Order: sequence, then structure tokens, then C-alpha cells
Amino acid sequence: MPEEYLEIIKPMDQSIFQNTYPIAQEILDLDFDELIKSNVVEIIPILRAINILYKGILGVRDRFFMKKVVLFINHFNSGLNTAEIQNFVSDVLTNEKFRGKVNEKILILLDRYDNEFKALILAELLKNWVQRRINWETFKRIAYSVDRTHPSLFIGLYDYYKNFRSPESTCDQKIGGGFYYGFYSMLLGSGLGDITGPSGLHSRYQDALDLCQFGLKGLIDDQYITATSDIVEFLKSMKHEENHALTHPSFSDYERWLVFMCTVPNVNYKIRKEITDKIRKHYLT
Repeated sequence: MPEEYLEIIKPMDQSIFQNTYPIAQEILDLDFDELIKSNVVEIIPILRAINILYKGILGVRDRFFMKKVVLFINHFNSGLNTAEIQNFVSDVLTNEKFRGKVNEKILILLDRYDNEFKALILAELLKNWVQRRINWETFKRIAYSVDRTHPSLFIGLYDYYKNFRSPESTCDQKIGGGFYYGFYSMLLGSGLGDITGPSGLHSRYQDALDLCQFGLKGLIDDQYITATSDIVEFLKSMKHEENHALTHPSFSDYERWLVFMCTVPNVNYKIRKEITDKIRKHYLT
């Protein structure tokens, strides 16, 4: 473990398990250069400790780390009350050595993550552990998978989870498991699943679904809406076109694939909000 972590484990504990720190939206919107000049550095113990440790001389990686810490702490605080945290600490984190290990793991993971969204996923996973929906081993396993996962894969996994793993959907048996072919290599690299044959996803690990349920659901579920009648009629009309996918340049290959999947019979698909907005803008206005 890097030596500098030893000096910030206790401040990290103070920042997440001993107190809550609501952070204004304008602070969250700052880039990491602006962030270190704001007053939030002096308010939150872990940020103050990092700043002191490096005597205010922070490299790019250090500044990015502080940005991830701010996002992590803010999201962890949201949706949890002080009593929940205190009960968790008194029940689960009574052993000081284990408590230090937990803070150490969080710091190491935040340092390793190459994307700000991953810090939010980690906070969501920690909230679910505090609320006893997952255990420590599951938290660690999924959190390390997040580190190995390309950021583009998260939305693909959640599309699969949301739209093709619902109890009423029969898409698993119909079309290649309902997983976008462009993400196959990313899935393999993440350690969250495996594929066999050319037709689609045949094996995804339980951790992939747990990541969706306990890490992604609280972050992106509100981006999904049921397609309205005009969207449904438009998608049905696309079935009769020579090209089933949308051709407008604003649509990515993945979005075109999603729209095509919406035309497959008997698939209860809830199209994502941003795709619906694009369809309205480019085709229905």
C-alpha cells in the first residue's frame, strides 16, 4: 500500500463514516483545477488531508483523485441518513483494523478509477452495503470489476439488465441474449461475463447483474422511459423500411442497434430517453 494512504485513512473515515458533507451543485460542476481552489477542500477532512500532505502542490492525478473523492462523498451522502450510517458502523465496523481496511480499499479503488462515473458507482455500491443489500465480499468483487470495465460498457450492461432480463421478456431466447455485439470484447475484459459462438451473449456472470442492480440502477434508471404511442408507431414503420436502423448521423451504432431491437416482435423494450428525444427531433417534428 502506498505510504501516503496511511496519512489519509483516518480523514477518509471521518469523511464518510463519522459525518456527512452535503456539497453544493456548483462545487460538483467544477473541474478538478477549479475544485482545489474552492472552500470544499478545507471543509471535508479527506480533501484537507490530501492538500496538506502535498503542501498544496498537486499534480494532474492528485487533482483528479480529489474530484473523484468529492463526487463519491456527495453521492454516498445522498439517500442515506445519519442513523443508517451510525447503525452500520456500530454493527459492522466495530473492529478498528477492519474499519481501516475498508477505508483503505475505498481510497485505493478511487485512486485507480480512470473515470468519474466509476466513483459514483463505488458510492452506490457502498450505500447498498450500508443498507445490508450486499455483503463485504460482494462489494469488493464488484468494485474491482468496475475498475476493469470500460466506461462505455456500463450503459450496455444496464440496457441488457433493464430491457432483456425483465421477467416478462423472452428476448434471451430470441436474439443473441439481447447484448450488443459491439461490447463483446469489453465484456470479456471486465471479467463480468463470457461469450461463445458468433450469435451473441451466452454467458454472463451474476456479478454483471449485481453491478446493474446495486451499482447502476440508482444512477441511471431514471433515464429509461416507456415509448409513447407515436414512438411505437414510428418504430413499427421502420420494420417496412429497407434499412431497419436509423440513418441520421446523430445516432451512434449502438443507438441504431437499440432502435432496431425495438422493432423485434414480442420484446418489451423501454427505449432510453435520449434516444426518444433524438427520434422526436429528427423524425417526428
